[in-house]
Amino acid sequence: MRKHTGELIFAAALTALGVAMAVSAGGYRIFGAGGRIAPGFTPLLAGVALAGFAAWALVETVVKIRRTPAADSQPSPTQPDDVAEGATAAPASGSAAPTERRAALVFAMMLGAILLSVVIGFLASFGVLILALLWFVEREKPWLAILISVTSVLTAWLVFVQLLQIPLPDGMIGLLGRV
Repeated sequence: MRKHTGELIFAAALTALGVAMAVSAGGYRIFGAGGRIAPGFTPLLAGVALAGFAAWALVETVVKIRRTPAADSQPSPTQPDDVAEGATAAPASGSAAPTERRAALVFAMMLGAILLSVVIGFLASFGVLILALLWFVEREKPWLAILISVTSVLTAWLVFVQLLQIPLPDGMIGLLGRV
């Protein structure tokens, strides 16, 4: 239990923050004239999403604590805490840990997607980024990565372009179509 106290506190704090954001969004207009969204809509949506995901993490942590026997949660005197949990220790050499390399790769891919959006537009760049993250970073099967990427792009198009009527950047390719 003591080992998971930080997780519990962090998840509970994020849940409370999300609820506070959602409640305070009511101080702004959520919907304006003609049913269009107003300034309070984004904090409301972000607060509800944060509270939902943080509550999910809180429940997962509680379930993990209840499933972990008390004897297994105590490391043996010869093993450090992280090895007792089944984790591997960081490499002793001067090389970066695999998670650090993955984080750098994800940031590089995001930068590439931002630069690519200038050429091919936001939605296409967003789809390429999701495909690359799933295929190369998460090592998902190619068909699944493509399916999730296409679904994500279609969902973003439906929500932002069709439902909210927010014009997304077309990039240079979109500008050529207007000439």
